[in-house]
Amino acid sequence: MKNKFISIILSVAMILSLVVSNSVVVLAAEKVGFHTEIEKTSVKNDGSETFTVDVYLDNPVKSAGVELHLTFDPKKLTMNRATKVCSQGFMATAPTEANDGGTSAGVIKMLFEDPNMEGVDFAAGKLYSIEFTVKAGATVGELTPVLMVEALNDEEANPIANEVTKSDSIELYSSVNTSQAISIAAPVKGATPQATIDVDAAAGYTAAIVWNGNPTTFAAATAYTATVTLTAKDGYQFGSSAAITVAGGTVSGKTLSADGKMLSYKVSFPATAAKALSGIAITTPPTKTAYVEGQSFDKTGMVVKATYDDGSEDVNFTGYSVEGGTNLTPNKTSVTIKAGDKTATQAITVAKKEITSVSITKQPTKTTFVIGDQTPAEWTGLEVTATFDKIQNAFFLQANIL
Repeated sequence: MKNKFISIILSVAMILSLVVSNSVVVLAAEKVGFHTEIEKTSVKNDGSETFTVDVYLDNPVKSAGVELHLTFDPKKLTMNRATKVCSQGFMATAPTEANDGGTSAGVIKMLFEDPNMEGVDFAAGKLYSIEFTVKAGATVGELTPVLMVEALNDEEANPIANEVTKSDSIELYSSVNTSQAISIAAPVKGATPQATIDVDAAAGYTAAIVWNGNPTTFAAATAYTATVTLTAKDGYQFGSSAAITVAGGTVSGKTLSADGKMLSYKVSFPATAAKALSGIAITTPPTKTAYVEGQSFDKTGMVVKATYDDGSEDVNFTGYSVEGGTNLTPNKTSVTIKAGDKTATQAITVAKKEITSVSITKQPTKTTFVIGDQTPAEWTGLEVTATFDKIQNAFFLQANIL
């Protein structure tokens, strides 16, 4: 009776199984190992890419007959060819018609029999290479070809220990279509930078955006650049020709990660508009606010703040003028601070001047007169000083001669 050791590992895409028949003689009592290797880590599911599964024997064995089975899902894979690599007389048969394209797994049979039943020495190494094409639209995800050793027996039909030492995996992925416009709002002075990028839920990637300088609001007269990073979802990768467009921006600096999972770009935008004055305000009044008729406004000590439409401020703004600040009159209650069409007012008081006394401070050139001499020329050189109650300084004026 033929004893069998059976190990079963289910895979979404394929199951590689090894069935050994007839008598086998193993040198020494060590285990006989088998494994599979796949030369690629991922393949695209657009119907254009192939990959190879290689079947290996880990250590030497002498056998009169060996049968290997490689099972796969024909919904996802098409077997192109099975190529014998070892020198022994294996032959391979294509999947049977009943399984080819059906709902059950396809089977590739690799059969060897020694007609003399004397046994053949197999050297460790590659036994077979099986090439597959991934079908267009095959479900994305990881595929793990699982090697199964069903039985190894000596000439007396006694079981011989065996093991699977490694089963490689491969990932089926779809190419991300990034030849579409990414929507990014162009920077506008005073506006809040766009923090996220909306991507259709059906797309195979997500998108993130980071602005240079990490501004909370966009400043005026400033050119900004954003870094856009696209990350492929599970089962997707970016192709080497992937590209994006951004309306109003210039795309440059493409970087694609080695595994095709991350794609990034620099997007540059024109400079924002220059800032415009939106208002002025007097934050500290001038040192002097009380005046006497005829004096002029003194801005010493006054502090003016300007605000702009981009949200910025100038707390010590000096680009203003003073209107109505000369030769102040008693009815004047304020002066106007003006910058462009923006204004602010500063309250003041103006007192009326009143004469408290007059005195002759300089005699006229002529001091001896004849009755009847009253022409202005006769009083040349006369100066009269008037003293006002609101100010101490004297004012010189032309006196009226009565």
